[in-house]
Amino acid sequence: MVLTGESMKADEAEQAGLVAKIVPPEKTLEIAIAAGAAMASMSRPVLLMAKESVNRAEDLALSEGLRFERRLYHASFSTIIEAKTPTPVVGVEGEDARKDARMLRDERMKQLALSLDDEFADLLEP
Repeated sequence: MVLTGESMKADEAEQAGLVAKIVPPEKTLEIAIAAGAAMASMSRPVLLMAKESVNRAEDLALSEGLRFERRLYHASFSTIIEAKTPTPVVGVEGEDARKDARMLRDERMKQLALSLDDEFADLLEP
């Protein structure tokens, strides 16, 4: 296509694997926001690893790129946080208990993100 200047329709591009999904123009924003929300709900460290893997694919030979992707894939398993059974606190219930649980979870996620930034800095740098 690049050398011949040929063009193709959207459905042909989808069949050729050049386009992931065809959407009607009036639904483009809605679908893009839904895709962004889905990504935002994922693990930030794992999402960054996936993005880095895609970005590096352009610069690396196929075998190196596959090796890099495999390393990041295996490294992503270390981002899993084991759930801890909540310990009831006397006198804390309802919304206060939910706020405390959210604060604990958020603090654990911050600590994990910081430790991952240090641990995988060499993998995530351009």
